[in-house]
Amino acid sequence: KGARNGGHWSIFDEDGNKVCEGTTDENGNLIVENLPIGNYVIKVVEVPEGYNKPEDKIVTIEDEKTTETVIEIEKKKGDLDVTVQDKDTKEPIPGAKVEIYDEDGNKVGEGTTDENGNLIVEDLPIGDYIIKVVEVPEGYNPPDDTTITIEDEKTTETIIEIEKKKGD
Repeated sequence: KGARNGGHWSIFDEDGNKVCEGTTDENGNLIVENLPIGNYVIKVVEVPEGYNKPEDKIVTIEDEKTTETVIEIEKKKGDLDVTVQDKDTKEPIPGAKVEIYDEDGNKVGEGTTDENGNLIVEDLPIGDYIIKVVEVPEGYNPPDDTTITIEDEKTTETIIEIEKKKGD
Protein backbone atom coordinates (compact mmCIF):
# COMPACT_ATOMS: atom_id res chain seq x y z
CA LYS A 1 0.00 0.00 0.00
CA GLY A 2 1.09 3.57 -0.42
CA ALA A 3 2.88 5.46 -3.14
CA ARG A 4 5.27 3.35 -5.16
CA ASN A 5 7.25 4.46 -8.14
CA GLY A 6 8.00 2.14 -11.02
CA GLY A 7 4.47 0.84 -11.57
CA HIS A 8 3.64 0.54 -15.27
CA TRP A 9 0.02 1.20 -16.25
CA SER A 10 -2.11 0.95 -19.39
CA ILE A 11 -5.46 2.68 -19.86
CA PHE A 12 -8.09 1.18 -22.15
CA ASP A 13 -11.33 2.63 -23.51
CA GLU A 14 -14.73 0.90 -23.34
CA ASP A 15 -13.96 -1.01 -26.55
CA GLY A 16 -10.73 -2.44 -25.15
CA ASN A 17 -8.41 -0.19 -27.16
CA LYS A 18 -5.28 0.99 -25.37
CA VAL A 19 -5.43 4.79 -25.26
CA CYS A 20 -2.25 5.43 -23.28
CA GLU A 21 0.33 3.94 -20.97
CA GLY A 22 2.88 5.21 -18.53
CA THR A 23 5.05 4.67 -15.49
CA THR A 24 4.34 6.22 -12.11
CA ASP A 25 6.66 8.92 -10.82
CA GLU A 26 8.61 8.96 -7.54
CA ASN A 27 5.39 9.79 -5.67
CA GLY A 28 3.44 6.94 -7.24
CA ASN A 29 1.48 9.30 -9.51
CA LEU A 30 0.56 8.98 -13.16
CA ILE A 31 -1.10 12.01 -14.75
CA VAL A 32 -3.00 11.62 -18.01
CA GLU A 33 -4.43 14.75 -19.60
CA ASN A 34 -7.12 15.40 -22.22
CA LEU A 35 -8.89 12.03 -22.19
CA PRO A 36 -12.25 12.17 -23.98
CA ILE A 37 -15.38 11.83 -21.80
CA GLY A 38 -16.22 8.18 -21.12
CA ASN A 39 -15.39 5.06 -19.14
CA TYR A 40 -11.88 3.66 -18.99
CA VAL A 41 -10.15 0.64 -17.51
CA ILE A 42 -6.84 1.19 -15.74
CA LYS A 43 -4.75 -1.96 -15.87
CA VAL A 44 -1.54 -2.34 -13.90
CA VAL A 45 0.87 -4.07 -16.25
CA GLU A 46 3.92 -4.16 -14.00
CA VAL A 47 4.47 -3.47 -10.30
CA PRO A 48 7.69 -2.99 -8.34
CA GLU A 49 9.39 -6.19 -7.18
CA GLY A 50 7.77 -7.75 -4.14
CA TYR A 51 4.27 -6.42 -4.82
CA ASN A 52 1.08 -8.05 -6.11
CA LYS A 53 -0.74 -6.68 -9.13
CA PRO A 54 -4.06 -5.10 -8.14
CA GLU A 55 -7.40 -5.65 -9.83
CA ASP A 56 -8.21 -3.53 -12.88
CA LYS A 57 -10.07 -0.33 -12.03
CA ILE A 58 -12.87 1.34 -14.00
CA VAL A 59 -12.98 5.15 -13.98
CA THR A 60 -15.36 7.61 -15.59
CA ILE A 61 -14.07 10.82 -17.17
CA GLU A 62 -16.57 13.67 -17.03
CA ASP A 63 -16.70 16.95 -18.93
CA GLU A 64 -14.50 19.73 -17.51
CA LYS A 65 -13.56 17.72 -14.41
CA THR A 66 -10.35 16.27 -13.06
CA THR A 67 -10.84 12.65 -12.10
CA GLU A 68 -8.54 11.29 -9.41
CA THR A 69 -8.36 7.64 -8.50
CA VAL A 70 -6.19 5.66 -6.13
CA ILE A 71 -5.04 2.13 -6.83
CA GLU A 72 -3.39 0.43 -3.90
CA ILE A 73 -0.79 -2.25 -4.36
CA GLU A 74 0.08 -4.63 -1.56
CA LYS A 75 3.33 -6.31 -0.74
CA LYS A 76 3.43 -10.03 -1.27
CA LYS A 77 2.97 -11.90 2.01
CA GLY A 78 3.72 -15.15 3.76
CA ASP A 79 3.27 -16.73 7.18
CA LEU A 80 5.66 -17.57 10.02
CA ASP A 81 5.43 -20.66 12.25
CA VAL A 82 7.85 -20.51 15.20
CA THR A 83 8.38 -23.50 17.49
CA VAL A 84 10.30 -23.05 20.73
CA GLN A 85 11.61 -26.31 22.19
CA ASP A 86 14.03 -27.67 24.78
CA LYS A 87 17.45 -28.17 23.17
CA ASP A 88 18.10 -31.51 24.87
CA THR A 89 14.68 -33.17 25.12
CA LYS A 90 13.09 -31.53 22.05
CA GLU A 91 9.96 -31.01 24.17
CA PRO A 92 7.86 -27.95 23.28
CA ILE A 93 8.18 -24.89 25.49
CA PRO A 94 4.84 -23.16 26.09
CA GLY A 95 4.75 -19.63 27.47
CA ALA A 96 7.85 -18.26 25.73
CA LYS A 97 7.38 -14.64 24.66
CA VAL A 98 8.49 -14.04 21.07
CA GLU A 99 8.96 -10.74 19.22
CA ILE A 100 9.43 -10.34 15.46
CA TYR A 101 11.37 -7.43 13.96
CA ASP A 102 11.73 -6.37 10.34
CA GLU A 103 15.12 -5.69 8.80
CA ASP A 104 14.86 -2.02 9.85
CA GLY A 105 14.49 -2.99 13.51
CA ASN A 106 10.75 -2.24 13.76
CA LYS A 107 8.69 -4.64 15.88
CA VAL A 108 6.06 -6.10 13.56
CA GLY A 109 4.66 -8.89 15.70
CA GLU A 110 4.74 -10.58 19.06
CA GLY A 111 3.07 -13.35 20.96
CA THR A 112 3.43 -16.20 23.41
CA THR A 113 3.95 -19.82 22.42
CA ASP A 114 0.97 -22.11 22.94
CA GLU A 115 0.90 -25.50 24.70
CA ASN A 116 2.71 -27.01 21.68
CA GLY A 117 5.49 -24.41 21.80
CA ASN A 118 4.11 -22.76 18.64
CA LEU A 119 3.46 -19.19 17.62
CA ILE A 120 1.95 -18.48 14.20
CA VAL A 121 2.09 -15.03 12.64
CA GLU A 122 0.14 -14.63 9.39
CA ASP A 123 0.42 -12.19 6.50
CA LEU A 124 3.91 -10.82 7.03
CA PRO A 125 5.20 -8.90 4.01
CA ILE A 126 7.97 -10.81 2.23
CA GLY A 127 11.48 -10.08 3.42
CA ASP A 128 13.95 -10.76 6.20
CA TYR A 129 13.01 -10.77 9.88
CA ILE A 130 14.69 -11.25 13.25
CA ILE A 131 12.97 -13.44 15.82
CA LYS A 132 13.77 -12.67 19.45
CA VAL A 133 12.67 -14.90 22.31
CA VAL A 134 12.48 -12.23 25.00
CA GLU A 135 10.99 -14.23 27.89
CA VAL A 136 11.51 -17.90 28.64
CA PRO A 137 10.14 -20.09 31.41
CA GLU A 138 12.09 -20.19 34.67
CA GLY A 139 15.12 -22.42 34.46
CA TYR A 140 15.94 -21.63 30.82
CA ASN A 141 18.42 -19.28 29.17
CA PRO A 142 17.14 -16.98 26.42
CA PRO A 143 18.46 -18.06 23.00
CA ASP A 144 20.32 -16.00 20.42
CA ASP A 145 18.24 -14.11 17.88
CA THR A 146 17.18 -16.01 14.76
CA THR A 147 17.04 -14.51 11.26
CA ILE A 148 14.47 -15.85 8.79
CA THR A 149 13.12 -14.95 5.35
CA ILE A 150 9.40 -14.79 4.57
CA GLU A 151 8.51 -15.85 1.03
CA ASP A 152 5.39 -15.17 -1.02
CA GLU A 153 2.40 -17.35 -0.12
CA LYS A 154 4.54 -19.76 1.91
CA THR A 155 4.77 -20.64 5.58
CA THR A 156 8.29 -20.26 6.91
CA GLU A 157 8.82 -22.73 9.74
CA THR A 158 11.62 -22.28 12.24
CA ILE A 159 12.58 -24.13 15.40
CA ILE A 160 14.28 -22.23 18.20
CA GLU A 161 15.95 -24.36 20.82
CA ILE A 162 16.53 -23.10 24.33
CA GLU A 163 18.84 -24.57 26.94
CA LYS A 164 18.22 -25.21 30.59
CA LYS A 165 20.39 -23.20 32.94
CA LYS A 166 23.35 -25.18 34.20
CA GLY A 167 24.12 -25.46 37.91
CA ASP A 168 27.23 -23.82 39.33
